[in-house]
Amino acid sequence: ILTYPSSKANEIIKNFNIKFLPTIVIEGETNKIDIGGFEKINNTLVFSNIKPPYYDLNENRVVGLVKIFLFKKENCSECRNLDSLANYINSSVTTIEFGILNENSELIKNFNINILPTLVVSEDVTKYSLPNLDFSTFRKEGGYFFIESFPPYYDLKTKSVRGLVAITYLEDSTCKDCYDVKLFKQALTRLGLYIANETSIDINNEEGKN
Repeated sequence: ILTYPSSKANEIIKNFNIKFLPTIVIEGETNKIDIGGFEKINNTLVFSNIKPPYYDLNENRVVGLVKIFLFKKENCSECRNLDSLANYINSSVTTIEFGILNENSELIKNFNINILPTLVVSEDVTKYSLPNLDFSTFRKEGGYFFIESFPPYYDLKTKSVRGLVAITYLEDSTCKDCYDVKLFKQALTRLGLYIANETSIDINNEEGKN
């Protein structure tokens, strides 16, 4: 077992262009060995399937240590929920800090957050393979990714919930064979709209005529 830095370790790292530590180097009659995750360089096997966290020799630091902060508005029943996403990332990476914080947290000003909920994840999360998560699509600032909620969300500037939809159904009570317009609600819900208020108006009534 060699420790970096040392003269012998430095020599092996240079000879086999090793980029990450720890790793395993197997020398000898390697032509008789077939092990998954190893790269064959001449007659030597070098372990290349290294999972984070690990020491990156180019960056001169341990990479793959992730911080996660979920900022959410207390008692906002209409707001979207990012808890499942936060827990998924937390369970998939090596986390050194995980916090669920409310609208009174001082970190909100530090991170310049205007929408709740917002999930903040440090950039080393990209060292991991997380299916269905493309962090390049999220705002990045100061070494952190910001995953902001779709509506409805709590707007810290206006101090109100934004994205609540009111829907009005215009119906004809005399038409028994007409399409049920309320079925549109299902389609709108599938599109992600949050319907907070529904009103039905009969076009035969005074309200409907006006």
